[in-house]
Amino acid sequence: MVSSSSLDNQFLTLQKISENIASLIKKEDFVKVSHLDKIRKKILSDIKKKDLIINNNKNSLLKLISKNDELIYEIENKKKVLSKEFNQNMRCQKEYGRHL
Repeated sequence: MVSSSSLDNQFLTLQKISENIASLIKKEDFVKVSHLDKIRKKILSDIKKKDLIINNNKNSLLKLISKNDELIYEIENKKKVLSKEFNQNMRCQKEYGRHL
């Protein structure tokens, strides 16, 4: 899984690159600006890919939680039905025992 600290590091790197690009533009060093811009684009591309991975994992996690909730609901319903049946059987046996 992609960690948020990895994304945080990439955002910090982007910030530093942007600051460097700004200072290089003032110095009119466009060769270095072009190089840093390529690095910036690569980092942005990586962030987009990681964001897709994170979103896919979020969707999977939400589906898992939803399925878990459904299963818990089913178990609770079965528990109620079994409890009701058990109580009815107990009452029936008590009544039968009284008539003997």
